[in-house]
Amino acid sequence: MENDAILASRIKSDTMEFDHEAEACLLQKFYPRIRLKLEFKLHAEKDKIDDLTNEIATEFLLSLRNGNYDPEKASLGTYLNGIINFKVIAYIDRKNRARTVSIENTNENGIIERPKYLENMDNEKLIACLRHHLPKLRKNYREVFLLYYHDGLSVKQIAERLGRSSLTIANEKFQAVCSLRKKCVKK
Repeated sequence: MENDAILASRIKSDTMEFDHEAEACLLQKFYPRIRLKLEFKLHAEKDKIDDLTNEIATEFLLSLRNGNYDPEKASLGTYLNGIINFKVIAYIDRKNRARTVSIENTNENGIIERPKYLENMDNEKLIACLRHHLPKLRKNYREVFLLYYHDGLSVKQIAERLGRSSLTIANEKFQAVCSLRKKCVKK
């Protein structure tokens, strides 16, 4: 089997003709790895894992076709791990966003309904709990949490401000929210 970097360079094309043999070799090698990582990171249904695996494999090949991979910066496996991690975070964000309440979530009387897990908690208790536990978070989690939720900055803006990757910022925001939710929201 050829070196991964050589296969990746064969896939890159400025024309619309692609080396399907090289793509098949890389997919044969990396597809099981993608699926295994998703099964480990996400304890989701088989259909969701299948969909995400296909989505990542497609994005991986498109990225190689567009010449986004630089073998001088990282191995192909490391490059793929970055794509996987980004997709996992995006999947978790989508899943969490589906559970959040917005202005549109109103009942027939036009009253905003609170999520079930917040029904027995008033805002004062929630704010008091956040004030108590926020200072106890790791410094980087607290900083990202405040910049995102208090200052209203996007993940990309926070990454630029702090000089870290968007992936790192998204992960730190997710970890902060999970930690605070465990401490402040009794289900």
